[in-house]
Amino acid sequence: MNFCVDQRGFRSKKLEQLIDTTGGRFVVADAALMEMCKSTPHWESTLRNSLRRLSAVPARVCFVPGNGECLKAELTTRTPLTLKAMISDQQTFWLRELLAEVASGQFGAMFTRMVAEIDAANRHAQAQHFAHEQNLAQLRVLVDFCRDHFPASFVRRLRAKRVPEEEYIRFVSRYTATATNDAAMSLPDGTLGSLAKSKAYTMRWLWLRVETVADWLAKGGIDSVAPDKVTNSEVDNHYLAVASYCDQLLTEDGRMLEKQRRLRAAIRLTMPWKRAWREEPLPTP
Repeated sequence: MNFCVDQRGFRSKKLEQLIDTTGGRFVVADAALMEMCKSTPHWESTLRNSLRRLSAVPARVCFVPGNGECLKAELTTRTPLTLKAMISDQQTFWLRELLAEVASGQFGAMFTRMVAEIDAANRHAQAQHFAHEQNLAQLRVLVDFCRDHFPASFVRRLRAKRVPEEEYIRFVSRYTATATNDAAMSLPDGTLGSLAKSKAYTMRWLWLRVETVADWLAKGGIDSVAPDKVTNSEVDNHYLAVASYCDQLLTEDGRMLEKQRRLRAAIRLTMPWKRAWREEPLPTP
């Protein structure tokens, strides 16, 4: 079994139980280390405390690069990612060596390397991932699309909590298929259609973004959403996309568990993002 661990899961009793009672593998996404290390003065203690449980089983831990790398790998090759393809052998080796230093309490080659790189890495993270206002501005394009295309009657029922779960999942799936196109993403014709048919990483990530917007609209809109909440959601979506290739997401965040349940239900649909969805009518609001 494969378990994806989010930032809130590393210190949980549940992780300890899974380590002791299963022979499962634990998938660590790049987002997790980025979050552990974002507070420069305290990054080492945060990292050691968060990785303490996993340091007992380094051979059962693997590493998946960031969301940007996953998307680039898939869109460049036009080949759907698998969990095996997402796992970086080189970075997994590095992480296991780091876990060994955590287990021994040593400050060895891996921590020495991190000290040399941490300031530059955090500057990059702040500019690329934690740029809250920029993240909000980029997401507004999708928000505007959803406002323009979601039927008003559906949004009213959504806000009144009168949309059944299955209809909600199908609705989000349909609009995931229309929220962007090959030209908008500078892709060769047919790329997104091919990735949709195979339920690829890119489409799972897009589904999560549309679902996030739908949830915000259900709660009154995005205008009152703090920019840092947008960033948190983008980071969570990487965990969720990776976890959808695993048996379980290990988190203590109720909203993430809800999104994971809905994404897995969407993936189980016969053709959740195929272009035919554009012509297939949804249940009448």
